[in-house]
Amino acid sequence: MAARKATSIYPSFESIQSSVREIPEQVRETFAELRKEGERLAARVRREASGLVTRDRRETWSDLVDQAKTVRLDLQKRAAKGLKGIEARRQKLLKKIEKRAEKGLTPITKRFSFPTQAEVNTLKKRVTTLEHRVAALAGKRA
Repeated sequence: MAARKATSIYPSFESIQSSVREIPEQVRETFAELRKEGERLAARVRREASGLVTRDRRETWSDLVDQAKTVRLDLQKRAAKGLKGIEARRQKLLKKIEKRAEKGLTPITKRFSFPTQAEVNTLKKRVTTLEHRVAALAGKRA
């Protein structure tokens, strides 16, 4: 009779040993894949975060520029209002000075009998008319 090999339902020691030897390699491969996936994820997070930061920076700069424009417009309005006030005060002060000067000078001009502005204007017109007549007469003689 021939000897039969005993077959067992359990794997042999050699097959278990080779399977156990394959486990660290599989674990290393899994960790390598995890590391690669982690690096990809970190790069993606970095890209998206920099995009958000850039967007936030743009929004912040935009807000600052808008605020600066608002402040500038407000300052321009206030300056214009201030200038109008100053101009109004200047005109009032000038009128007061003119009135006081007129009050002070009117008696002096009456004493010295200086001509009034109306009299000077009338004399200017008369002189101009006479100059035209003289020029016309000179043109006839020539």
